[in-house]
Amino acid sequence: MLLQTVNTDKWSDPKGEFLAAVAAGPVYKLLGAKGLETVQIPMAGEPVFNTLGYYMHAGGHGMVPSDWDIYLKFMKMHLLQ
Repeated sequence: MLLQTVNTDKWSDPKGEFLAAVAAGPVYKLLGAKGLETVQIPMAGEPVFNTLGYYMHAGGHGMVPSDWDIYLKFMKMHLLQ
C-alpha cells in the first residue's frame, strides 16, 4: 500500500498519516513484509518504498502530474516480483 499526501494540507494531517504508517510497521513485519522501516518523516518529494510506502509532495490538497511517476514506480516494484 502506498500512502500519498501533501505537506501543506493540514486537514489531511500528513504527519498523522506518517505516524499511522509507522505504527503499522509491526503488523507488516508479523506478516513477513516490510513497513516503512523509518521513524523520520521524509522531506516532500522523497518517497519511502517498501511493502508499505509513503510519499508526500510539496503543495496543497490533490494530486500533481509528477505523482504518477511515483505511483508507477511503486506498482512496478510490487507487480514485477
